[in-house]
Amino acid sequence: MTKAEQTITLNVAVCADSLDDQTVLKAYVKARGWKHSGHVYRFDNWQDLLADAKDRKFNTVCATYEGLRWLVHVAPETDFPRAQPKPKHQPRSRHVDSDDEHHSAIVERARALTAEDAQTAETIAASLVADGLLGGAVIRAARRVRRALLRSGEFAASVPEAGGSIRWRRWRPTKTSVEQPDGHTVI
Repeated sequence: MTKAEQTITLNVAVCADSLDDQTVLKAYVKARGWKHSGHVYRFDNWQDLLADAKDRKFNTVCATYEGLRWLVHVAPETDFPRAQPKPKHQPRSRHVDSDDEHHSAIVERARALTAEDAQTAETIAASLVADGLLGGAVIRAARRVRRALLRSGEFAASVPEAGGSIRWRRWRPTKTSVEQPDGHTVI
């Protein structure tokens, strides 16, 4: 069904007791761009309004009564279908193990690979993927490696002066580091 087929054209009848209120409602209908059906009612001829509504002479009623304005859509009595829940989508990728399950393996591999020289997260991830300790693409595994190294607090990231990828190394206090009374060290 196209959007145009879904759009309902309002064909509006007016109901008000005073001529002034009827005029105001007609202007309201016209200002909104709705079609006036030509039917005007007073509340004392409510039965006529209901009969014409059943004959589908209009599909909407705009009424005012004691300061309240109503705009009511008239529809035949119908059993509307209940809303159905949206189908749940199946995940595209296989189950990804949580970072916590592999945290210690990531940290141990990073300790071994960075013992002599700083390494990129991608290098550490490629090693873990090659050994089957992490699944998926190396790029995704590198994100998990970075998260685990940051959470461990044992590693520091450094940017080579010549540029290039960030390298990870074991964190060691420098000569300017200061041990705090609570036990942590500030660089």
